[in-house]
Amino acid sequence: MLDNHHAVSNEQFDDELLSSDVDFRAANKGASQEGIIQPSTLFMIRPADRLRMLIEHRFELGLDPVFTTQDLKPWFQDMSETAMRVMVNRQCAKGEAVLSVCHGVYRVAHLNWTSAQILVAAAKKLRNPSGLYLTMHSAIAPGSHDEEQPFLVCMTAGRDVVLKSEQHGVIALKHTELPINEQKHALGWDARLGCWRADYELALSDYQRHHAGLKSILRYAKVSVQLPHLTREANRWPNCPGH
Repeated sequence: MLDNHHAVSNEQFDDELLSSDVDFRAANKGASQEGIIQPSTLFMIRPADRLRMLIEHRFELGLDPVFTTQDLKPWFQDMSETAMRVMVNRQCAKGEAVLSVCHGVYRVAHLNWTSAQILVAAAKKLRNPSGLYLTMHSAIAPGSHDEEQPFLVCMTAGRDVVLKSEQHGVIALKHTELPINEQKHALGWDARLGCWRADYELALSDYQRHHAGLKSILRYAKVSVQLPHLTREANRWPNCPGH
């Protein structure tokens, strides 16, 4: 609780934030921490309430629906990075007032996205969106990314990462040394998920090349999923890409 000398109501903050002559979206998009423009009352507001209001006004502030703690850092310069991460994770995990998705948590309210869309959007926050593509079984099985608890696999440059959520499923980012641009002939655009998707031949090739490595990173991340056994003869689903 704030004391009476520093208490600022949510309504007062909202009024100042939205009535300002400054175009916050233009000013804050890509702004440095030193140059970011802040309402004068910002740091008087309890961090949890500040987070809620920042997210509720994310369009005015240029905050994407899927965000990382790094995206929020300029608005919490009065907190250490560790304290800010703990606070953000705690509030997002509650899922009560937070209207967006936080990388590492994936709690969502009032955001009309499927679990697969949330997972892919989170993966794109960690990697260049044009530098990853959906592959293996999640690329070639019809409707595989429409499951209630999807398990998705993406190929991308960079360290192996497994993002998991009790609510939304799992997406694994598997490192590849092959330049994505050289694979574009075997990729199709998935407009609903907003990412590239491998055709059957590339998905099968990725599976054969990276199957053992994928099992290893899933085991290390303590993710228990059943990987399908894909073969060139037995697993050509009807109407799958590249068939």
